[in-house]
Amino acid sequence: MMSQTLASPSPRDWLLLIDGSTYKFTLTGFYLVALVAILKTMVTA
Repeated sequence: MMSQTLASPSPRDWLLLIDGSTYKFTLTGFYLVALVAILKTMVTA
């Protein structure tokens, strides 16, 4: 497996990169939704 050339990223590396950014985006989105939900319940309470 290590005999691959490191000139260009392998598809697996691209997948990991995309998966990592998607994870961060999902985490940030979930945090924002939770924050908005908490603020809404505080305002309506």
